[in-house]
Amino acid sequence: MKNKLITFTLIGSVLIGSTSYAANEVLPIKTQNNDMVKITAISALEQKNYEIITNGVELKLPLDTKDAFENSEGVIMIPLRVVSEALGYKVKWNQETRSVELNAGAQWTQITLGEDRYFFGKMAPIALGKAPEIINERTFVPLEFAEKILRANVSVEDNNIKIMNVFEENLPTLSYNFDKGLEGFEVSFADLPVDADVDNLYELNFGHKEIPVNGDESKGLYITGHNRSDDLFMYSYKKIGKEDGLKSNTKYEMNVSFKMATNIPGGMMGIGGSPGESVYVKAGVVKKEPVNVIDVINHYRVNFDKANQANGGKDLALLGNMAKTDGSMDESYAYKIFETKAVVETDSEGNAFIVIGLDSGFEGKTEVYFDNIMVSYKELAE
Repeated sequence: MKNKLITFTLIGSVLIGSTSYAANEVLPIKTQNNDMVKITAISALEQKNYEIITNGVELKLPLDTKDAFENSEGVIMIPLRVVSEALGYKVKWNQETRSVELNAGAQWTQITLGEDRYFFGKMAPIALGKAPEIINERTFVPLEFAEKILRANVSVEDNNIKIMNVFEENLPTLSYNFDKGLEGFEVSFADLPVDADVDNLYELNFGHKEIPVNGDESKGLYITGHNRSDDLFMYSYKKIGKEDGLKSNTKYEMNVSFKMATNIPGGMMGIGGSPGESVYVKAGVVKKEPVNVIDVINHYRVNFDKANQANGGKDLALLGNMAKTDGSMDESYAYKIFETKAVVETDSEGNAFIVIGLDSGFEGKTEVYFDNIMVSYKELAE
């Protein structure tokens, strides 16, 4: 790897105004002699460059802006301004504090150049492994900034970085990142016999675990099960209600977004179906608390309409499957991002239930991790 070449231009005691930085993102720095300098160019042969896709659209960078890249320390860096603005944030440079302020309605954060301290709103600052830096007069921050601070869903697939924040500005948003626990999510299993050996034969389990994605230090909701009966539905759900701002007997449109970590390559063969393409991801929001009921053949079924396997139901939409999309054929885990919209009317107490599940047609074991579940909502007129 070539060494980085940094060129400094002396500008004496002339200060750079906030308007100039807002357009060009120039960093003023004082030398030991108290002279003012600015970084005007940094050229480097980095390990890997990435295209950025925000909310399904390829991000068009200004001609003088470097692509996202992986630096020599293995940290993926992204251009702050263009990514933040694509996610709906306003970006403002503060000359006096040498910081950048970002806000989107009630959502606000600020970064300070040279400091590996990031925060969102009133939360305590966290380190992301790299301070903001200037390259070609543009500010770059770690990719985790988009996920941990701007609360977007992020995945890296081959040479593409996908960043999704589909929620409308100023909408109330609920966010669950599982850093400290399951955050009220419960797990259940259906489409299996009532007398099934759930511990030894079906190997049903769930918990709060570290997500084994390389380069990621995050915990998530872990669910596993072994399909022994041609069908198995594994699902998690959480109640939301008045404590989250919902009203009684009110119809809402809700946006649900989440990340899923899977280690199943595409195109694999398996009994009953593929371990990737035949395990279907479904999600939605329902009015009644999810419970299992017993049918006429003594199997557990859910009390909402999810349809079966490759079909979406009235209550849960079919979003995709378990197969990785990063092109890797090993057993490494990679993230996939899913998003759906749902219309639901709350019950008399203002409650509704988020549901995310896997509908398996693969007669084998499935293991999966969920993270960064986000729900925004808006009231619908009658």
